[in-house]
Amino acid sequence: MTSEDGQNELGQQEDIWIRLAEMVNELPVEARLDYRLKLGEYLHDFRHILGLIVNSEDLIRRDLSTRPELASSMELLDIVRTATLRAVNHLDMLTEGFGNQIDVGEIKEEIPNIE
Repeated sequence: MTSEDGQNELGQQEDIWIRLAEMVNELPVEARLDYRLKLGEYLHDFRHILGLIVNSEDLIRRDLSTRPELASSMELLDIVRTATLRAVNHLDMLTEGFGNQIDVGEIKEEIPNIE
C-alpha cells in the first residue's frame, strides 16, 4: 500500500465517521454529550496504550548499544513503529471526523476537547 493509497483510505473512512456524526447529531443534546464524553474517554485510553508501545519500542532501541543481541529485532521494531503511527493517524481521523463533529450546542464549554 502506497502512502497515497493510505491517505485515500483514511479519507473514505473519515467520510463514514462524518456521516455517523450527522446521525448522532439528530439525537437530543444529552445523548450527544454522552456519546462525545464516552468517545473522548475511549480515545484517551487508546492513545495512552499506543504511547506505551512507542515508549517500549524506544527503550529497546536505546538498549541496542549495550545489548547487541537485540539488533535482530530491528525489522520487527520498524514494523511496530509503522503500525503505531498508522493507528495514531486513525485515531486522529476518528477524533476529527466523528468526535469533534458531534454538536453538543451550548454546553460545549463544559466538556474537554476529545484528544
